[in-house]
Amino acid sequence: MRTVLLALTMLMVQAPQTPPVTRVLRGVVTSIGTPDPVPDAEVSIAIDKSDLDTVIAAYKYNQKFPVRTTSDGSGHFSFAGIVPGKFIVTVQHDGFFAKTPDTKGNIRDSVSVPVTIAIDQDGSEISVPMLSGAVVAGRVYGVDGQAVPRVTVQAYTQYTEAGVQKLKPIASRDTNDEGAYRLFWLPPGEYFIGVSADGPPQGPAIIETGISSQIYLKTFYPNASDESTSSRITVKSGDDVTSIDINLRPASADDLRRLASPPPPPPPAR
Repeated sequence: MRTVLLALTMLMVQAPQTPPVTRVLRGVVTSIGTPDPVPDAEVSIAIDKSDLDTVIAAYKYNQKFPVRTTSDGSGHFSFAGIVPGKFIVTVQHDGFFAKTPDTKGNIRDSVSVPVTIAIDQDGSEISVPMLSGAVVAGRVYGVDGQAVPRVTVQAYTQYTEAGVQKLKPIASRDTNDEGAYRLFWLPPGEYFIGVSADGPPQGPAIIETGISSQIYLKTFYPNASDESTSSRITVKSGDDVTSIDINLRPASADDLRRLASPPPPPPPAR
């Protein structure tokens, strides 16, 4: 390792040299399951730092990485003047995801592809497939079927922490004047859809719509008090799921009394 560092140090103090040969790497970003390309994706190429020959060549010929570009209208991109070696191409685009989850099982919002640019081959082309996000849409209704505008709808995933199941918000959107909402760019998976509310971490939380005196309680699709009785929504890549309508639960007089009461004191320390 010390020898490699010494070699890199010597190369850095020398005048940059012109590489004897460079190559062009071309590629295309596609949407999995469709013939559609993905335009305007952010694409970068970086050195595979596990390959010392490529690291040394980049220093020797003063090539700066990462290099960035965007895919064109047909999903194509290219990098010219690259020295032969091993590299990592990373692609990212809002609303698109990697097919393979990370080591923790989470959907990744970028795709990384190892690429070898050979000295005797020019114009190599790679294909980078991505999963397109899904859309979930519906309306929020109050008493007597009245549409409820300007409340926040959220999509949640469920996870376990220290043996306790919890919810993590993934996307949110306010309803429009007609009570409609659309949640965009959801990774494939299972979700709980609910109308968020203000209130303490424990106990009922309230929703004040501002259009009437009616107060509602936090509600999950279709009319549930929590995720245990809510219907899960499963989406696949590119899905456009509609009619996920939520009927808010009106707060009763007992609910409001409980909200107005101070929380019980914590148990005495032992």
